[in-house]
Amino acid sequence: MELHELEELLELEKKLYQKLSTVLDQTRQLSDAVDRHDQASVRMVLDMRQKSVLELQELQAYLSLKRCDLSGGDVQRFDRILAGTASGPGEAPAAEQAASNLRLTHRLLELDRAVNRRLCGSRSCYGPGPALAEQP
Repeated sequence: MELHELEELLELEKKLYQKLSTVLDQTRQLSDAVDRHDQASVRMVLDMRQKSVLELQELQAYLSLKRCDLSGGDVQRFDRILAGTASGPGEAPAAEQAASNLRLTHRLLELDRAVNRRLCGSRSCYGPGPALAEQP
């Protein structure tokens, strides 16, 4: 991978971080609305969050396309960077950003799982959990 490709990857990872942060914030808002039993706010936040999730998916699809443009050792290098591991010159900034994105993604998934289980109970896409109606 050339320097300009690493810089482009870093910029893409920064955009991913911003979008992940937005989705995490919206998920927190959703959690608060669920706790308040505020159905109007739940619907509003879900609509906003859906748009943000779709934008996040677009960024991730673009990242996948960038990987398809690579060949041989560059694919392995790309995968290492996305896993948060830098091994070559100029890789550290993109690898650090990717590692940060992975940590943020894990936090987002944990919160999403909890909110989804409270909202959906046994119909949760994450499996059974306490339903909203069952909450004190």
